[in-house]
Amino acid sequence: MPNDDTLIGIIPTKLGVRLFPGETFEWKSEVLIPLFHEWIRRGIPEGIPIDVADYSHLPEGPVTMIVGHEGDLICERQPGRSSLVYLLKRSTSGETRTSDALGTALERAFQCAASLEKEYPVEPRPHFNAARLEIFFNDRLNAPNTAEFYETIEPAVQNAFVSYPGLGILAIGRVENDPRERLTVSVESVNHSQISLDAL
Repeated sequence: MPNDDTLIGIIPTKLGVRLFPGETFEWKSEVLIPLFHEWIRRGIPEGIPIDVADYSHLPEGPVTMIVGHEGDLICERQPGRSSLVYLLKRSTSGETRTSDALGTALERAFQCAASLEKEYPVEPRPHFNAARLEIFFNDRLNAPNTAEFYETIEPAVQNAFVSYPGLGILAIGRVENDPRERLTVSVESVNHSQISLDAL
């Protein structure tokens, strides 16, 4: 296994971080749309936010999102749960390591989640649990959903969390999904079942 996480032939910037706002929480597009337009005026999230897109008519998948130059912020609805995704689409500062790109995505995801907790204008508000999250690689060609590739990428995932000692010891593992789906990694704190964003 390589000693660093520079992956030859891999562009390590097409990846996402998924956070969960609570088991029963549901996004409301009529609340998110004006809030996200205000965020764009304030430059949130980082990475040149451009526009707001509404997909609330779909039964699952994106509800409302901020489309950006470097990445997208997506409030999504999946069967039985809601989630918040920051999807990094392109290099922001010439990152050459997957852990650097993932670090950027983590930072922006946590920042946006914290802002939603404070600024979501109606009850119930989202309350994110940092003790459990997912990472996925949005590049099936260069990041295949295989056990062999996961063994290659795992050190990069571990390195990206060095900046978050508040999460404690982490259990990191590949999600056993359909091989045709994107490679997804589960990250859970071994020490804590609940961690607030303020503790990071």
